[in-house]
Amino acid sequence: MQAKLSANKTARELPGGEVIALSPGRRERQRQKTLAKIIRAARTLFARKGFEATTTQEIAEKADIGTGTLFNYAKTKEDLLLLVFREEMDIVVAEAFATMPKKASLLDQLLHVFDSFVAYHKRDVEVAHALIRQLSSVNNPETRDHILVFMRGVMRRIFGLIRDAQERGELRADLPRAILAHNLFSIYYRLLQEWLGEYISYEQYAARIRPALELQLCGLRSTTTIRRARNQN
Repeated sequence: MQAKLSANKTARELPGGEVIALSPGRRERQRQKTLAKIIRAARTLFARKGFEATTTQEIAEKADIGTGTLFNYAKTKEDLLLLVFREEMDIVVAEAFATMPKKASLLDQLLHVFDSFVAYHKRDVEVAHALIRQLSSVNNPETRDHILVFMRGVMRRIFGLIRDAQERGELRADLPRAILAHNLFSIYYRLLQEWLGEYISYEQYAARIRPALELQLCGLRSTTTIRRARNQN
């Protein structure tokens, strides 16, 4: 069976679904270089002036490109914000899992990861406010695809933490990992939205995240009910 080549010739899918990276062509290298300049410019200006005060014209000038070129990569300033988020969060996620306390409980491992995410948002709360609004409604299909790829990567990592917890006997082996990963992340993300949406303070977020995750992991059934169900099986 022949391997399939992607349209942009930067990746190849082998029989069985494995994808390997190929060296990008000159046009793709130039595109990546320009995109990196745009992201750097946007990141610098957002940090210096704030998200609301920064204009796309200023970002284009900082990146030393025309506004028309800028709009080939991002249609709006909000799209640029999401591009910055995606690049920076890839690093945050990698570092969070690389420094994972291997012998900690699943709860403490999750808190380690989510605390790393929150520390990123605390670096610039104004930008984080704008970001959380944009993540709730992404209109650009390409940007939405980038966010979905990022989220799938995070979910796979949380899935792996759950699998490891099951293998060491911390969780029941029959629990559906994908659903539990989604539930656990949703608890974190909902509290993050409430904090960044200014419905609760950061202190309230910090006080609620552990018991909320713990409740999901421990369940709602009484010990007697669990014991009775096991006896019936």
